Amino acid sequence: MHPRFPRFIPAHLLLAAALAFAAAVPANALWAQALWASLLALSGSYSELLEYVISADILFYVLLVVAVIVLRRRRPDLPRPFRAPAYPFLPILYAAAGLVLIGVLLSGSPRTTWPGYAVVATGIPVYFLWRRRDRLAS
Repeated sequence: MHPRFPRFIPAHLLLAAALAFAAAVPANALWAQALWASLLALSGSYSELLEYVISADILFYVLLVVAVIVLRRRRPDLPRPFRAPAYPFLPILYAAAGLVLIGVLLSGSPRTTWPGYAVVATGIPVYFLWRRRDRLAS
């Protein structure tokens, strides 16, 4: 081991850190995510954590299905490597069922559903700031 590094840090962790630095991995973001995940793991039960996350997940699944429908309508010239069964009825039914489930979750357990959406909403200003930064850079 190199004499500059403390002996209590295992060599494989130092190698992983060096590789991450060389690959321009966002180390600060990973540390922030690790801290947040640790706090969540210590904060409650798995079912509570699942309730925080699942409604936002369902929202994104619904948005994904709607985006596929919109994309297929706006860009009919794009290749379709996969044919959706019963298109567009099955995707519309899926999106509608997802919206109903979101409504049930919002009314049935608002204590855990709304904070999940609040966490997702914190990413909106970050997105616009990041986009603005990229526009200014180019």
